Amino acid sequence: MWKSPLARAIVGWLPAVLLMALIFFFSSRDAPEILKHKIFDLQDKALHAAAYFVLAVLFLRGFLWRGHPCSTRFVVLAAALSALYGATDEWHQRYVPTRTADFSDWLADAVGAMLLYPLQGWVWRLLSWERERFGG
Repeated sequence: MWKSPLARAIVGWLPAVLLMALIFFFSSRDAPEILKHKIFDLQDKALHAAAYFVLAVLFLRGFLWRGHPCSTRFVVLAAALSALYGATDEWHQRYVPTRTADFSDWLADAVGAMLLYPLQGWVWRLLSWERERFGG
């Protein structure tokens, strides 16, 4: 279906780029009202971890769609890129009047990204299935 290398690169990396843009958009504004109401302790940290786990999965997806093999090296690279983006997002929030940079938020981002490592087998199977089914 996606035969050209450029098309595969776009299809592979677009979800990660869109999530990064969404994170940047929301971190440039006040927290949405719904997030200001706590349902449980550490809710904010759990949301950070979940978002950056998903970002790490999407980075891994980008590597797979570019034809890279299923290997731990790409899992580690995807997690590192996700954690690095979390650090840049916290740095960015230093310059947003209603936000603050918080090391514990970045730590939650990094922990979420690192969850990719123990879940890599499941994630690789899911991404490989998706690529075989839809990637052509």
